[in-house]
Amino acid sequence: MNELKKLVVTEAIKVTRSMLATAEESRKNAIEESRYHKGAMESRYDTFKEEAQYLMTAQDVRIMELNSTIAVLEAFLVRPHISSVRAKIFSLVELEDEAGNTASYLILPAGGGITCTEQEKKVITINESSPLALALIGKVEGEDVELDVARNVRVFSILSIS
Repeated sequence: MNELKKLVVTEAIKVTRSMLATAEESRKNAIEESRYHKGAMESRYDTFKEEAQYLMTAQDVRIMELNSTIAVLEAFLVRPHISSVRAKIFSLVELEDEAGNTASYLILPAGGGITCTEQEKKVITINESSPLALALIGKVEGEDVELDVARNVRVFSILSIS
């Protein structure tokens, strides 16, 4: 399973780098847009320059977040693997719902929301602050986890943790 986690994290880094390239391109476009609108506003409704500057600032924040996520994920790849019986950050957890459907989740300290298929297994990355990760952290194999999803309580059984 350790190799599977590394493959998923590598794929998450690849996807995050793609998102970073998109954010950097959007920032460039916002800069060009703000430069296009020169001088004072023609009316109080002429806010194109100001909006472009806000967008540029938002892209700066997004770029910083993505760079931070990439750094955290790359650090995981070089650290030694420490096994644990309890779910924690960087744990790969396989769950089964009440209907018998199984799903695998990799808990990440940053990022998340990326679905990868590695070694014919679909793994969804989740952020440690997500409701599912918060419900999983500290649990052991064989325990049940309750998750309130839109006022609907769902129960999952933990099949494995690696």
